Amino acid sequence: MNCKQFRESLDCYLDGELSAAASAAADAHRKECPQCERAVAHLEQLKATLRQTVGTATPPSALDARIRSAVATPWTRSFDTIRAFGPRRSVLALAAVLILAVTVGTRSPIESSAANAMDRLALRLDDTSPVILEGRILCRDCELERRYGVRASCKIIGHHGAIATADGRIWNIVEQRTSAALIHDERLLGRTVVVRGRLFRNSRALVIESYEFGS
Repeated sequence: MNCKQFRESLDCYLDGELSAAASAAADAHRKECPQCERAVAHLEQLKATLRQTVGTATPPSALDARIRSAVATPWTRSFDTIRAFGPRRSVLALAAVLILAVTVGTRSPIESSAANAMDRLALRLDDTSPVILEGRILCRDCELERRYGVRASCKIIGHHGAIATADGRIWNIVEQRTSAALIHDERLLGRTVVVRGRLFRNSRALVIESYEFGS
């Protein structure tokens, strides 16, 4: 079993759904590959976090309002993807999406790495995932100055457009002919836009294939 085969069967492996021969092959590969061993540890921690979170007997009083607010935002675009997983994994995926929506608003102590892992689990996204993403066009450098005090040079070199999504993330737009206006046209700052393209998640980069402005 190689790394690709191991990663593709990781969920089934941890759930005890592999055949005896496949499980033995996965055990052997795991012992020889530190990276896949770390992947096992991360996913086990993620599953434990999800079980603990969704298993809470008494939800916070404001949970219902937060969930309703979350599903009224671009998070709803994730549900069509979730339905394709089948009944069993859809439940876990949906739980992960809702947890992310709630923890964004409450600044839960769940580490950002776990949140990213839940994001991947919920949406089954890799590092070049095709997406439909809605956000607001803002100047990346001005926003970094506002958030972190990094001095922006926009008055000298001009603004640099980026996409801010409802979860608070800023996605840098890869400059291409289709996206040049979103990056350089200052008149578009503040507008809502729906883009189709690919996310390079580790780089926080967005390649835009097409877009349309929201209301």
